[in-house]
Amino acid sequence: MRDYGLNFLTTPIHLDNEAAIAITKNPVYHSCSKHIDIRFHFIRDCYEKKLIDVVKIHTDEQRADLLTKAFDKNRFEYLLKLNGIRVMGEMLRTQYLVLS
Repeated sequence: MRDYGLNFLTTPIHLDNEAAIAITKNPVYHSCSKHIDIRFHFIRDCYEKKLIDVVKIHTDEQRADLLTKAFDKNRFEYLLKLNGIRVMGEMLRTQYLVLS
């Protein structure tokens, strides 16, 4: 697959936080990141080894928000769709969600 320009060894990590992106991409240990516990530098190490790729996204496109925040109905349905989750029929609308 690499012949076609596809690399399945690098996992994209979508971030909407500029500070997190800067800390991940900067190999220099700055005084502003001294308070971060050494075990959290695992992500930076993975980035340097090209196991992950950090991708900046707009905060409205953050898929993980679905699992971490409360939303109004429209935003919730948008995030369901963004994550590939669909609702099974109108009668089951409040009871069951199905991964597509």
